[in-house]
Amino acid sequence: MASTNYPGSLDAYPVPNNGDTISVTDHWLGPAVIGIETELGTDPAGTFTDVKSRLDSGLTTEIDMWYLTSTFTNSGLIDVTGVTRYWSDYKGSGMSQSSGVFTFPSTGYWLINYNTNALTQTTGSYFVGGYIYYSTNSGSSYGAITSQLTAGRNNGDYVATSAMVYIPVLNTSTYRVKFQVQATNSANFIQGSTNMTFIKLGDL
Repeated sequence: MASTNYPGSLDAYPVPNNGDTISVTDHWLGPAVIGIETELGTDPAGTFTDVKSRLDSGLTTEIDMWYLTSTFTNSGLIDVTGVTRYWSDYKGSGMSQSSGVFTFPSTGYWLINYNTNALTQTTGSYFVGGYIYYSTNSGSSYGAITSQLTAGRNNGDYVATSAMVYIPVLNTSTYRVKFQVQATNSANFIQGSTNMTFIKLGDL
């Protein structure tokens, strides 16, 4: 049986045992082939040359997670600075950060999940919060995109906040993200399990 070598796409097809190449559009099965390719998102005139490329384009290409490396007890609004990457086998290029300010490796729609954890050390209505800030001008100014507050009333209460947002990152040179925590009393310990996760949902 003669072997057949399939090209990356079916725009053209080598004739078995001949060596000639025939265009799909010239073949009597051409309309059927073009219909199949169109259905799969790999039409002959399209960007994708094969089904694998088309499917890969819809997969998550970036996943990265960071966490606070030490517990601190300052009160007020505090930038989260001492962070490190949680997994060494992150997917993609990964986020970059300097003093808690994160930059993105590529443009696209980015999902950000931020979890804060704290332990209250006094009795009373003390609040703990988590905030996500973003900048489109290289950090010259920031705007709060989300905020979460929770209260601990008793000594020894564990409290947590969680926030999830997406950001359309249009320019990797100017877009930045940073995180803050807030404690209304310095006896509230912000725990090292506070973390932030970045997932790229897709291209713009």
